[in-house]
Amino acid sequence: TVPSFVGKKKPYLDLLELASVCVFALDYLLRLLTAHHDPTFASKSLPNLRFVFSFYSLIDLLTIAPYFLAIAFPGSVVDRYDEALRMLRLLRLLKMDKYIPSVTLIDDVFRNNAVPLLVTGFAASVFWVIFATMLWMAEGGDAVATGDNGITQAQRFKDVPSALQYTLILLSGDYPLCDFVFWGQATCF
Repeated sequence: TVPSFVGKKKPYLDLLELASVCVFALDYLLRLLTAHHDPTFASKSLPNLRFVFSFYSLIDLLTIAPYFLAIAFPGSVVDRYDEALRMLRLLRLLKMDKYIPSVTLIDDVFRNNAVPLLVTGFAASVFWVIFATMLWMAEGGDAVATGDNGITQAQRFKDVPSALQYTLILLSGDYPLCDFVFWGQATCF
């Protein structure tokens, strides 16, 4: 995201990326080749195939495959969305619970509090839509351009789906850089 930094360091960053992907690919291949010795898969039929379709193996495959697919098929869909697919590498963090037992506490919290978390998420979504509707009703007709970019409130809040993104920002506590009519201010209190 910083072009001046990437321009100078791009060869080094590309080399670091290649090295890290190769290490993870080698790790994946070695675990695939030795899956029949793993107690999890050894007692089952087709242990290598079962390894490929195991949860952690699929995570590894999703993190490694886009790099090699982008190289193998330049200009393809994978190559065009390479930067977005690199974010899949964050899925490797899901494997930390195998090595750091305290990470499983997060999983335990979500599992033990699933119902309250779902109810809270549902209530937050309902309030989000309610406040977006209220802001649409209050600001949808304000055609005076406010802020530095010249966008009017009527453009921001032209319909409820458009109002959702601005409402989420306002509900998160961000201070608006534009003026609201009285009822918009009352909604944002």
